[in-house]
Amino acid sequence: LFDEIGKRIKTLSQDMWQAVDKEIIDDWDQMKNDGLGLMYSETRKREEEGYNDATSSGGYTGNDGYTGDDNTVTYRTISFMVDDMEFFNMDRTMFGLTYEAFKERVGKADLMQPEAWPWWGHDLEVVYVSEDNETYACLFQYGRFVCVYRDAADEKPGNMFYTAMDSYGTPTEESTYWNGTTAYKWKLDDCYYEQHVETYSESESHYRQQYTSFDYVE
Repeated sequence: LFDEIGKRIKTLSQDMWQAVDKEIIDDWDQMKNDGLGLMYSETRKREEEGYNDATSSGGYTGNDGYTGDDNTVTYRTISFMVDDMEFFNMDRTMFGLTYEAFKERVGKADLMQPEAWPWWGHDLEVVYVSEDNETYACLFQYGRFVCVYRDAADEKPGNMFYTAMDSYGTPTEESTYWNGTTAYKWKLDDCYYEQHVETYSESESHYRQQYTSFDYVE
C-alpha cells in the first residue's frame, strides 16, 4: 500500500501482491466495481477481452478471487514478473508442479523439453522460459518444479536489493559466495529468495535473483 505521495507504507502478505505497484492499488476500487475481483492490470485487461482458457500466455485460471459478496470469480495470475526496479517476483504456488502442469500454467505449448542441468545440485533439469524480454531458468528435480532464477546484466544489486527489503524484510542470512561477493537469503513462508553476484567468466558477472522451494534436495 502507498500513501498519497507514493511512499510504500505496507506490503500485502498474499503472495501475488508482494511486488504490487501503485497503479494496481489505485485501480482496486474500480476492479471490484467491475466485478472482476482483485488482479493485475494486465490480467484484468485479458479478462475483459475474454481470454478464459488456461493456455493464455502469462497465467492460469483459478477460483481464488473475492468480490466482497461471498462470490468467487475467475482470474489469472502472472507466473513470473520483473518490476521497474528490476525486482523479480513469481507465483510461488507453481512450486511442485510437474513439467506438463508447469507448461500449462505458463501458457506455452511449445516450451522446450527439460534438459540436464550440470552446473550445481543433483538430479536437476532446466527449462528456459522467455517472457517480456526476460529469460527465467526453471529447474526441476525428480520431475517437480523446485527453483527459478533471473540474471540481470548489471552485476550490482541496485534497487532490487532495497525492493526485496521492502517486500521481505531484512535478509535471514548473509554469506560469502564462492567468488568472494556477499550472498543474501530470505526465508519466506514457502521457499527461499536469494540475491548474489553470479560470475560467468573473468570479464562477465550478472546479478542473480533466485527462488528455491523448500522441497529442493541439496
